[in-house]
Amino acid sequence: KWRVVAKYCFQQSALWHSCSCVFYSNSMVQTASRKKDHCTLFFVNAESGVNFSLALAALEAGHPVYCRTEQAPEHCPVQLKLFSRYDCCARDYWRKMRLGEDEKNVVIIGDGRYAQRLLERALLINVFGSERQISYHVFGKWENFRRNHHRLHTTIAIDQEKEGMDSLYFHSENWNTEETMLYNADRIIVCSDSEQENLSVLMQLRRFFVTKGQVHIRALAPIPGERIFGSNEEIYSAEIVLRNRQNVLAKAMHQIYCDSAQSDIPAWNELSEFLRQSNIAAADHLPIKMQILLGEKFSGRVTKEDCEAAYLRYSQLDDTQRNRCRSIEHLRWMRFHSLHNWRYGPVRDNGARIHPMMVPFAELALQEQKKDDYAWLLLEVLAGYLEET
Repeated sequence: KWRVVAKYCFQQSALWHSCSCVFYSNSMVQTASRKKDHCTLFFVNAESGVNFSLALAALEAGHPVYCRTEQAPEHCPVQLKLFSRYDCCARDYWRKMRLGEDEKNVVIIGDGRYAQRLLERALLINVFGSERQISYHVFGKWENFRRNHHRLHTTIAIDQEKEGMDSLYFHSENWNTEETMLYNADRIIVCSDSEQENLSVLMQLRRFFVTKGQVHIRALAPIPGERIFGSNEEIYSAEIVLRNRQNVLAKAMHQIYCDSAQSDIPAWNELSEFLRQSNIAAADHLPIKMQILLGEKFSGRVTKEDCEAAYLRYSQLDDTQRNRCRSIEHLRWMRFHSLHNWRYGPVRDNGARIHPMMVPFAELALQEQKKDDYAWLLLEVLAGYLEET
C-alpha cells in the first residue's frame, strides 16, 4: 500500500509502521521529484548540518520533509518540519512520566544534550504555581546552560529557596557525595549522553546507595527491573516525530485566540518559530491544567470528555480559586519567556526581548490578571474543536 525506501534503521519504530515515508539521501532527489502520489521524506543522517542542507534542497520535490537537526532557524518553510533526537526524548519522557502528586524533589545526574533538554522541558511543563514548589538538583557540567539561560532567575530560584518559586540547584560536586539528597529524592533521572556512563551510574546507585524514589535511566535497551526511557522505538514514534496531535492542539489554541482577538493575528503558517514554540508549550501544559482541575479523575490524555469535565470544574471555582489558576498560567507564560531570555520593560520590544508583562502575577493590573482566564476558558471551546476533528 505504501512505498517505503529506508536508509536508516527505523524499522522497529512505530513511525515505520504508521506513515508513508522516504528516508532520504542526496542520491534520491530525482526519484522523489518523480513521485506523484503522497510521500513524506525524512533526513536522519548523524550529521544534522548535512540533513538541514539536503532537506532545504528536497523541498523542491513538493513533498513534506522532516529533518533531524539541532539547527532551529527563526523562520522555516511550512513544508519543512524539524525534529531533534534530544527534544523527542525529552518530550516523550515527560509525556509518559509526568510528576506524581507527591513528587517535589527531582535529581538529574548527567549533563549534555539529553539532560539539558529534559530539564528545559521539565521547567516548561511542571508549572503548578506557588502551592506546589518543585526542586531540581542537577549534577555535571552545566556552565554553558547557565550562560545561555541568563534570565532564568526571574522565574526560578537558582541555588536557593524562595517562597512561592521552584528551585534549581547546580551541583559542582560529584553526585555520589550526596547520600542524603539521593535518599530524599522523589525521582532520580540518569541521562548522560553516554549510555555506558548511565549504566555505570545505575550500577553504583543500586550497589552503594539507598533510594526511596523512582530511578529512571536513559538506555536504548530494556534493563530487567529498571525504568528506562529514550529507546529508538519510543522517541522515533509517529506521535513524537510527526507531532500530529500536539500540533492539532497548538493550532487549535492559536485559532481560538485568533477568532476571539479584536485585532489581526497572524495565521499559524505565518508565525515565527518562537511563536509556534510558544503555542506548542501552551499545548504541552494542558495535561497539567487538567490534572490540577480533575485530580485523579484525569485520564492522562487531552480528550473531548476530559476537556469538558475540566471546564465544568473551572466554571465552578470561586474568584480566589480562579486567581490561583490565572497565576499558574501567567507563571507558565513567564517561564517560557525567561528560558528564552526575555525581560521586563515598560514598552514591548520583540527584537530586544522586552515585555511589560514580565512581572509577578500580583503586580499585574486586574484587567491583565483576568486575561489569563483565556487559557482555562478555552477548554470548553477546545472540547468542541476536538469533537469536530
